[in-house]
Amino acid sequence: MAATALAVAGTLLLVGAGDRDDVDPTGLALALGAGLAYAIYVLATKLLLDGGSAPDALTARIFGSAGLVLLPVALASGIGRLLSPGGLLMVAHLGIVTVAVAYVLFTRGLTGVGVAAAGTLTLAEPATATLCGIAILGERPGGAALAGLALVAAGIVLLVTNRRAGSVAVGSPSS
Repeated sequence: MAATALAVAGTLLLVGAGDRDDVDPTGLALALGAGLAYAIYVLATKLLLDGGSAPDALTARIFGSAGLVLLPVALASGIGRLLSPGGLLMVAHLGIVTVAVAYVLFTRGLTGVGVAAAGTLTLAEPATATLCGIAILGERPGGAALAGLALVAAGIVLLVTNRRAGSVAVGSPSS
């Protein structure tokens, strides 16, 4: 619980470190809704894995179904530009690298950790984005963002070290 609290506090600092004039209440509400949907996805996936579903097949079913549900939206909004060579390359990259590979690995990892640990570990994403902004775009974060990075890192370190200590204690001959 402490690891999650640290990581959430760090994420809030990272998110709140931006320009307050750029905050759109609708966007904020949509982001919170997306976070809730993601939490539901992780919990449902873990329950299905614990029920005996194979990770790769489960991932294929979930994202195949999501693609079918979103197909009418794509057709209604127009997919013409996506059919160009550059568009097809972009779709292939997004579909294969950022969804298929990433979520197959995530689902496989979810077989070995609990929902709370997985949720806490995914809070590293905003920190990773911040670090990419620093390294690739030359951004210079302020004190709040740096403190947020430190809190997320502390939360992850606490989570990992507690999991290791717990697994050593459980697996020791004296237990």
